[in-house]
Amino acid sequence: MATDTASPGLVQAFIENWLVAEELAELPLDLTVSLVEMGLDSLHTVELLRVMQREFNIQLKASELDPYTELSGIIEHVERRMSR
Repeated sequence: MATDTASPGLVQAFIENWLVAEELAELPLDLTVSLVEMGLDSLHTVELLRVMQREFNIQLKASELDPYTELSGIIEHVERRMSR
């Protein structure tokens, strides 16, 4: 079910669940580790972007995530977009 309001921890929980379900990470996640260090490549990042767009009913461009090398930055960016 798509969500279009930001609540604390919602984006982080969604990303954590997605990463675990895709067998890309294990909990607990260190949100300060770079995506590359976690083993995520550009294809994983694009897929994460796609599922976040659907889940949170927002439009994101891949280029919006380029400045963020860590999950914490992506989480903050998506939360800001959701609060608009």
